[in-house]
Amino acid sequence: MSKIEMGKKYKTRSGLSVRVLCIDRNDPQYPVIALCTQCASEMIIECTEEGKYYHCGGDSSLDLFEVGPYDHIKVDDLVVVRGSSGNPLELRYFAGVDQDGRPKAWVNGATSATAERAFPWKYCELFDATNPSHIAAHKA
Repeated sequence: MSKIEMGKKYKTRSGLSVRVLCIDRNDPQYPVIALCTQCASEMIIECTEEGKYYHCGGDSSLDLFEVGPYDHIKVDDLVVVRGSSGNPLELRYFAGVDQDGRPKAWVNGATSATAERAFPWKYCELFDATNPSHIAAHKA
């Protein structure tokens, strides 16, 4: 795990939204103070500098994880992808992210139910039917 940093977005292991308030609290075990949104209120949580809610045990549902740029996209959601800025947009179905954090899409327009392989892409975003460039990719 990497150290928690101010200015980055985090969520708990269970998916709750988190606001990091400080990372330098005068406490050697729990220097991170954050607010965790649960239902309509926020709960104060104390974490290690790596984001562990409880340092002596195993995993906790309140451990902190950085929100990735593709966390809002679900496997098999329709996305537009391209290999580089000069390439045309292509429609594919999202296949998650690889070990380096790159977005992947199933090959040849397949989904998780029919695909055997997924390919990483440099550019990937959720398909937006109101975006003219996305519509052009859909018609291609």
